[in-house]
Parts: sequence; C-alpha cells; structure tokens
Amino acid sequence: LRLALGGVLFLSIPYAVQNTGYVTGQYVLFLKNLDDASAVGQEMVYPSLFAMLHMIGLNMPVAGQTALQVVAALVTLATGWLVCRRFPAPQASVLLYSLAACYLLLFNPRTENNGYTLLMPAVAAFTARALCVEKRWSRSLLLVAIVVALTGGYEITRAVTPRAPIVWLCPLACLVFLGFLIGEIAKPLAWSRFSLRHEPAPLLSTAEFQCSA
Repeated sequence: LRLALGGVLFLSIPYAVQNTGYVTGQYVLFLKNLDDASAVGQEMVYPSLFAMLHMIGLNMPVAGQTALQVVAALVTLATGWLVCRRFPAPQASVLLYSLAACYLLLFNPRTENNGYTLLMPAVAAFTARALCVEKRWSRSLLLVAIVVALTGGYEITRAVTPRAPIVWLCPLACLVFLGFLIGEIAKPLAWSRFSLRHEPAPLLSTAEFQCSA
C-alpha cells in the first residue's frame, strides 16, 4: 500500500511544476515507448527464455508469451510472499532478490547478456555459504560454473556456437540457478511439515560473510 501511494505521489509531482497537458502527453508517449520496446524485443535477438526456446525450434506466439509472463509474475509474487512469511528476514531478503532477478532476466523482452550481472550478488551469497558453511564442493562448483557462464556468456557462446545468436547460455545458466533456488526454498518448507520446531538455517552469519568476501 505504501509503495502504491508513493508511486501515485511521485507521478503527481510533475503536474505541480508543468502544464497538465504536457505532462499527460509525456506519460502517454512513455507508455507508447514501452510498447515499441516490447515489440522490438520480440525479434529474438535478446538472451531471454523465449529466445532460447526459439533456438531449439519452440516458437511461442506473442499472446502466449504475454500469458506466460503474467503467470510467472503471479507465481513469483506468491513465492516471494511465502518466503517472507516462512524464512528469517536476512535469508528471505536474499531469496526474494534472487526470485525477482530471475523473473526479470528470463521474461524481460529486452534483456541483454550484461544484464545477467543482476544475479551475481545472489549467486555470490549462496557460493559463500556452500564454501564457508556447508563445505559442499559439488554445490560450490555448480555455482561457480553459473558465474563463469554469466560473465563469459558472449565469448563462450561465440566459441561453442559461432553461427548462432548469442542468446542461449545466459538464460540457460539463469534457469539452472532458478532450479537451485527452488530447491533451497522447497527443502525447509518440506521439513517444516514434519517438525514444528524446524527453523531454516541462516544463509550466512556476518562473520562468515566477511570471511568469504
């Protein structure tokens, strides 16, 4: 509610310092610009989920893409709400950020390879926990591989598929991380059904995070 009221206030400020018709016209043009940008994004030259599917012959019409985007947004919202209710605040913050980043990167029609750096803080936190807390090298190697794929997406894609668009590696790495993330969310929730006293372990203590950094 506070975010909605703040948004209305923010959008109302220009009317106090400029002609009403001009401000309204700028907002209308802004919406048109968003529509034009979305149309350009349908060209399958940007590394998104739909472009990756397009490369393997799974072409989804624009209406189908929009429907899937809406459904994915609602699922992300519901999962974020559940995470905030069931996990300690520090862990919930990391999980919520990770979910939002995955949604934006996979379903935004104008995502670029360098935009996938949005995932780096989240991947870094999970990698630090795997190395410093859990001591699980297999998990650490998986997360490091995701980092390599995201940072070197352009060069790796050019080397592996030189004649194909550079649109598949980053969304693929993001999907792998999303699967990892779902597992991180599902395990504590599943265990909590068998033990009312179960509490998810904190992602990282302050000392452990400083050590890993």
